[in-house]
Amino acid sequence: MPPKIDLEPYKNEILSWVSEKHTIPEILSKIRGILQVECSLKTLKRALSDWGISRNRKNGSPEIERIKLRISELFAGNYNNDMILQVLSVEGMPLHRRQLARYRLDLGLIRRIIIEEREQKY
Repeated sequence: MPPKIDLEPYKNEILSWVSEKHTIPEILSKIRGILQVECSLKTLKRALSDWGISRNRKNGSPEIERIKLRISELFAGNYNNDMILQVLSVEGMPLHRRQLARYRLDLGLIRRIIIEEREQKY
């Protein structure tokens, strides 16, 4: 079994790369190239987890709350799902159609059209 690699001495450099939005493979290659430390992907992910850093969006995170707020604003502006997805993508917050549906459901943003309105519209 190879010796355990301690990334704690390199924490500041690694966290600065994370804050600069480098991907995990980019960070791993920087660790190997710049810091001259040979570590595995699993070691890096474990260290980030220990330091409380998650690369995944989690419900309740500031990023998700910002996305939900923007969805609410666009929904109130009478944008349909395709338009909302397009605006979010342009603004650097790309989502999949299913994620948008889930966030709208979480927010209670349901648009109902009565039969007469639907017939007039189409």
